[in-house]
Amino acid sequence: MKPHARVVLVDDDPMVRAGLRLLLESEFDVIGEADCAAVGIARTRELRPDLVLMDLRMPGGSGVDAIAEIDRQETARAVVALTTFRTDELLFGALGAGAAGFLLKDTEPARLRELLHRALEGETVLSPGIIPRVVSASLAARPDAHALNRLEGLTPREREIAELIGDGLANAEIARKLHLAVPTVKAHITAIHFKLETPSRVALALLVERSR
Repeated sequence: MKPHARVVLVDDDPMVRAGLRLLLESEFDVIGEADCAAVGIARTRELRPDLVLMDLRMPGGSGVDAIAEIDRQETARAVVALTTFRTDELLFGALGAGAAGFLLKDTEPARLRELLHRALEGETVLSPGIIPRVVSASLAARPDAHALNRLEGLTPREREIAELIGDGLANAEIARKLHLAVPTVKAHITAIHFKLETPSRVALALLVERSR
């Protein structure tokens, strides 16, 4: 049987952490907890989990800053923001910092578990109520000429993968469609982010959409 993904919970409310542990334990292995951003960064560096669930507003540090630092250190496969706040500042701050998703704490438990599995497959996951705001921001954004020009510097394979990300496909779906191994797809995506200077999968998808 495939081992459960290893998770670290970062939230200043112990009741929330306890509830998440109970909610996740059937499909995930919660290996650590932290009550603030700084400890969350340290625990992630120590434990190297597959997934970090990060609250965004905590005493003593910003969850958005913690996401950016974990992304910089590459100490977790994915970090998902889990919050009660729906502000654009937090939403786009978290995604821009490298979060693999932005989920609300009132997400139905089975749906939350499903979305976390999808985040680990390389998909950017959003609570349903958040999606229209991301789409609106995409439609309102003016294309960055320099960023659009950088798309021309991708190899044909990288451009093909970027287009599929723009279509909303997860890594496993891209791998099946192109007859590639998932690690190969991930390596291409890393190269694409480097060339385009996109901080997240959402940013890449929006850039591709604006180029069409």
